[in-house]
Amino acid sequence: MMEFKYAIVDNIDYTLEEQGNQFTALRKIKWGDSDKEYLEIRRWRNTPDGGEQAAKGCTFMTDEGPANCINAMIELGYGNTKEIITKLQQRHDFRKSLNSVLGKDDELFDEEVGTLEDDFYDPKSLIGI
Repeated sequence: MMEFKYAIVDNIDYTLEEQGNQFTALRKIKWGDSDKEYLEIRRWRNTPDGGEQAAKGCTFMTDEGPANCINAMIELGYGNTKEIITKLQQRHDFRKSLNSVLGKDDELFDEEVGTLEDDFYDPKSLIGI
């Protein structure tokens, strides 16, 4: 079987599941001598010599692909809600995003934080119209 040279990029290397000598991983990879980087979900096999052999997988072609994937998974009920919220809370725009979703009439709305929409300016106000 032909073996391909690859490099993991930006330390994006998450094992999603394992069974026997196989595992499924989310990785950002450069294949061969190419400069192109790909975000992939792929099954890998551990080889007897301690290496890894790539199996079938999915390569995202655009930046929208992973975003659409996570949105679909959440919509379909995958993931632990508490864990998802905990991870989202670490993002810099979490509180403003939460306020944008809740709306100003919600009792949990935080006036001090504002919303994502507060970051947008009306071009008319910039030119004095």
